[in-house]
Amino acid sequence: MADSGDLQTRLQDLPTELTLASGDHWHALFDVVRDPIFIHDAQFRVVGANQAYVKQAGIPYQEIIGQPYWRCFPIGDGPLPSCSRALTERQDGSDDDFILPDGRIFRSRGFAVYDHSHAHRVSVHILEDISLQVAMEESLRRSEEQFRLVTGAIDDVFWLSTPDLNRFDYVSPAFDHMWGFPRSTLTTYPDAFVDAVHVDDRPYCTRPFPAGRSEPDEAEYRLLRPDGTAAWIQDRRFPIVDAAGKVILIAGVASDITERKNQEEQLRYQGTHDLLTRLPNRALISDRLELAIAQAHRHNRLIGVLFLDLDRFKLINDSLGHSVGDVVLCEVAARLRGCSREGDTVGRLGGDEFVVILPDLGDQDEAITIAQRLLHEVARAIPHPDHELNTTTSIGISIYPRDGTDVGTLLRNADTAMYRAKDMGRDNLQFFTAELNARVLERLTLEGALRRALDRGEFELYYQPQVDLTTGYITGMEALLRWHHPDLGLVAPGQFISIAEETNLIVPIGAWVLRTACEQMRQWQDAGLPAITMAVNVSVQQFRSGRFIDTVRQCVSQCGVEPKLLELELTESMLAEEPDKLRTELHELKALGAQLALDDFGTGYSSLNYLRHYPFDTLKIDQSFVRDITTNPESATISRTIIAMAHALGLQVTAEGIEHQAQAHYLRRALCDQMQGYYFGRPMPAADATALLRKGEIGGESEAGGDRGELHTLLIVDDDLHVIAALERLLRHEGYRILSATTAEKGFEQLAIHGAAVVISDQRMPGMTGTEFLSRIKDIHPNTVRILLTGYADMATAKEAVNAGAVFKFMSKPWDNDELAEVVQEAFRRHVVRAAHTAGMT
Repeated sequence: MADSGDLQTRLQDLPTELTLASGDHWHALFDVVRDPIFIHDAQFRVVGANQAYVKQAGIPYQEIIGQPYWRCFPIGDGPLPSCSRALTERQDGSDDDFILPDGRIFRSRGFAVYDHSHAHRVSVHILEDISLQVAMEESLRRSEEQFRLVTGAIDDVFWLSTPDLNRFDYVSPAFDHMWGFPRSTLTTYPDAFVDAVHVDDRPYCTRPFPAGRSEPDEAEYRLLRPDGTAAWIQDRRFPIVDAAGKVILIAGVASDITERKNQEEQLRYQGTHDLLTRLPNRALISDRLELAIAQAHRHNRLIGVLFLDLDRFKLINDSLGHSVGDVVLCEVAARLRGCSREGDTVGRLGGDEFVVILPDLGDQDEAITIAQRLLHEVARAIPHPDHELNTTTSIGISIYPRDGTDVGTLLRNADTAMYRAKDMGRDNLQFFTAELNARVLERLTLEGALRRALDRGEFELYYQPQVDLTTGYITGMEALLRWHHPDLGLVAPGQFISIAEETNLIVPIGAWVLRTACEQMRQWQDAGLPAITMAVNVSVQQFRSGRFIDTVRQCVSQCGVEPKLLELELTESMLAEEPDKLRTELHELKALGAQLALDDFGTGYSSLNYLRHYPFDTLKIDQSFVRDITTNPESATISRTIIAMAHALGLQVTAEGIEHQAQAHYLRRALCDQMQGYYFGRPMPAADATALLRKGEIGGESEAGGDRGELHTLLIVDDDLHVIAALERLLRHEGYRILSATTAEKGFEQLAIHGAAVVISDQRMPGMTGTEFLSRIKDIHPNTVRILLTGYADMATAKEAVNAGAVFKFMSKPWDNDELAEVVQEAFRRHVVRAAHTAGMT
């Protein structure tokens, strides 16, 4: 079969006469063509057609001849435009496409046949079925449109190029944003694609596609945009091969992976650095120290390892908040870096612990010099807009190879030395010694024994009474843990409680203490003894266990004791850790019925805030304030303030560490509710505590009545007994209760036990002058009226004391009896006014 293009060529080559005269040749030539062909004259009447046309028209050949061709074949209602142009413009018409009723698409390709005079004789039309071609073209067009829509909508760049990247056939619109310049640039300058890549990464970008490889290839490189910004690109490339397997095109998808790279870099950084201070962390510190050890071993050099722990940093965190604590840590980190030598490593282990590695040390003295410089720098005040920040550091030092030849040993020994620096008063440096190592081993041994102590029944509870000084009766007992070590004997709590807390053994030990204390309460009640409060100390680890409230509930329920008789004691430091969670749990304990006490009150920095947010029933004044309460104005003022504040908030107050009668009477006079200490009873076994409870009263009225007649009591303090006797003779008929003391120390004691309205003191006494003694009395016993006896030489000092308010009047020696008696009377009247004023305020 001939095709239509071949037919047109052959018709043009035939002589015109033959073409017009030989109908057989028309048919012979047309019938071999598979496409429909028809011939029409100038009036568009069909004068000839091939078999394909007849078959397509469905009309006998004889009926086709002479008919307008559009009536024989459904191609429209008139002549095709190409036919009209051929007749009027004497040129071959262009192709005409038309659709048949059945949906097929045909293309008419016509040309004219002329005679020798160039007159049009006939036109020949070849009809080609292009349905499949049109469908394929439409499918391709849609595919291309979809491809452009998809590649134009995604952020990745899709591109097609020759294998050598010398010509880009297609680049998606995302290129403009990712590369930073128009993709049209690649049309005239294809190298712009690679020129934008970092010079170090271009080999990855331009490497040829491996021969014979059909799998995708991938490269990552850095892109430098014209605006100065940079990006990481992941370029995945796919080969497009011909039938012979030759790569003819490269298809690529470029993705911006900058964010992923940044995250990977951040993760790598986090793995080796502390994010707050930007210092090397424990992992990198270990790596650096290991490298330093290897170099020191080769060159026979020393290494110094400095272990630093900030002093009282927890107080800053607890009182001012973690944000302020972070400021301190960052400033300390900067100062440590500033003090270090080139090649040194400054790192943060965590919390407030830092390490400085000093490689290539000449001698031990060099480590001392650097450590002293660090001590000085850390101790400088830290600037802050809202607070005055001050801290110091304790430094422990280990030296390679003397104190260890591996990373773990050197760090551990420096840590041990640091704790020695803490014990020595902080803000100093200590070197590791064998003695310190022995202490560490002793501690480890103690820890191992502690782990077995509970199972072996080596613990025992001792009980210390708490006394109401108004009545003298025991109102409670504090349960105190004791450890009977099989070899060491009775181990003091200070030696093992901290170990129990650090190892979390305090949780099972604390549960045992709570149950044993509740069982003892039950035994006392079954024995008919008065129901008293049982105070039990609680550790923060017990709350962290998540089981503490259930443990309390089970103990009081199974032992059959009232929850209100159980007092749980917490310290201020506990409240700073997870305060919100702890506050919720404390409210749950209150709902259960338990009493809550805040122990060691006044030693922290957030006490008032704790009282406002936590449901405490009792405050316990720390023994550090009680110890010198009768002689130290600050301790006395703090204690009285705590008592007054607690009562204003509806809280009870217990004072700890009462060892002397004077302390007890002073606190009773300050309206403290109850007390405990060696003065009332040392911690004792359960049997002794039971006997004490049967007795019931410890102090009673003998303790309570020490201050009777205070409004009429006069205290005379003078180391000269003749002066005391003379004053007693002068004033004994005035109705005063006269007490005397020959030293300031005894004077403090008399005032604490008995109280006094008026105090007369000599200026010149051994150990303490009269003005100093009366100045302290002014703060410790503010309602007293104070009179100073002095010689002429002490007049200036006496006047200063009067002006400062420490002294009401001063009398010179020898005195006028009538004048002195009148001054004493005026002093008692003034005391009455002061006492009434104070009573009105309270």
